Amino acid sequence: KLKEQYGTSDKQTELDEFARNVMESSGVFLTFDKSEVAKQLKNNDAPQPGKIIMLNSTLISIPESPENKDFVDKLIDAFKRNSDGSKMLYVDTKSQRKNEITVINLTSCFSLRMVNDVKILKQKYDLVLKGNNPEVARLVLHLEGDGMQYPSVYTRTREEERLIREQSMDKMLPNVLLGKALNIIQYTDKMDGTGKKAFCIMKDDELGIPTPVVLGDKLIDIVESPTIDEDFATELQTNIQKELTGEYLHVTKRGELEEVVKSDLKNIILVECKNSPVDPTFVKFRGAATEAIKILKN
Repeated sequence: KLKEQYGTSDKQTELDEFARNVMESSGVFLTFDKSEVAKQLKNNDAPQPGKIIMLNSTLISIPESPENKDFVDKLIDAFKRNSDGSKMLYVDTKSQRKNEITVINLTSCFSLRMVNDVKILKQKYDLVLKGNNPEVARLVLHLEGDGMQYPSVYTRTREEERLIREQSMDKMLPNVLLGKALNIIQYTDKMDGTGKKAFCIMKDDELGIPTPVVLGDKLIDIVESPTIDEDFATELQTNIQKELTGEYLHVTKRGELEEVVKSDLKNIILVECKNSPVDPTFVKFRGAATEAIKILKN
């Protein structure tokens, strides 16, 4: 029937209009949040919709019809002329559905955070968690675990980043004290030409030369150090375990480390907290010292 309607040379304009209407009528069910699509994330390339993300493709399935090859070629050319130039066009002329032309649009390579429907689901999710018992709500919503074991679909806000950093630092503080006791963290020259000292961790540079990486002028400054991240925490944990299962495996050596932890708490941390045992920072480090000693006694 299409050939009867648009098969003659004087019907080219009408054929193009038919192809254009079909292409414009086909689409995807999802809608996208343009602000999330355009968002540049840390350690990621700049978003390039149509090139790196949000790749659009159109699949056209046309019935197999060898006897009408010339018209099929004209129809394909019409679809190509009226297709969005940013889309990849794939045409199948071997369809067994004799009376049907199918046009399917696909959008791929996008993050869930870019989908508008997911934003609505997150609003509902957050509303449930704002109830009287968020811990139980998490278990009900996730069935297995509380969901904290998974990365966030959305980029974290500054407040969320701050809370997560505080939580991770609280977990890492015992290792900071153990690292200091094991001399993994050293109070040494910054080697920046000033002659000033700071708490540092030694790392080999690209030439294999040990170089200090400054963590903080004070031991309590380490909690705010931008150097502290997940990689640092993992490396510190690994180095501590290596020492505790090696040279410091014996109970006597562990006892020596315990005394160093207690001494650092009293003579360094307390002094840096202006000798105030109720200072919030000192309270944190005191709890961390207790955990560090538990690790040594295990």
